[in-house]
Amino acid sequence: FASASYDRTVQMVDLRAESTDAVKLLRKMPHDPECIRWWSENVLAVADEAGTVQFVDRRSPLKTLLTLDAHAGKPCTVLDTHPLAPGILLTASADKSFRLWDAADFGNVRCVLERAPGVGKIFTAAFARDSPVHVACAGSHGELRVMELRD
Repeated sequence: FASASYDRTVQMVDLRAESTDAVKLLRKMPHDPECIRWWSENVLAVADEAGTVQFVDRRSPLKTLLTLDAHAGKPCTVLDTHPLAPGILLTASADKSFRLWDAADFGNVRCVLERAPGVGKIFTAAFARDSPVHVACAGSHGELRVMELRD
C-alpha cells in the first residue's frame, strides 16, 4: 500500500507482511502530491500541484526514474492506467484538460491525445474498465462527461 500526503511525503507499507506497523518513508516530494498510482510492481507514479508526474522505484526511492511535465504549472489531479494497453497513462488537471501519454518507454514518453472536455477544472477522470475507448471525467462545473477516444 502506498500513500502520498500534503506533508510532501510518499510512504508505503507491505500489507502482506505479518506486521503492518512498519510504514516506510520512501521520499519527500518537492511539491504537494495530488494523487498516486502504482505504475508497475515496483514503480509508483506521483502527480503533484506543479503539474508534474514523477515515477519512483520503491527499491531505490531517492532516484527519480522520470519526471513528466504533464500539465505545466497547474495541479495534476488524476492518474489512471489503461486497462488493456500497458504503458498508456491518463492525466487530468486543473488546467481543464486531460491527456493520454505513451509512457511504455521512459526514454521516449510522448503525449498522444489532449482534450478539454468542458467540465471546468478536472477533479476526477478514469478509463472505463469495460469499454477502454471511453474516458469519464468530472470537474468544477458539476458535470460528468464521457468521451469516446476514437472521436
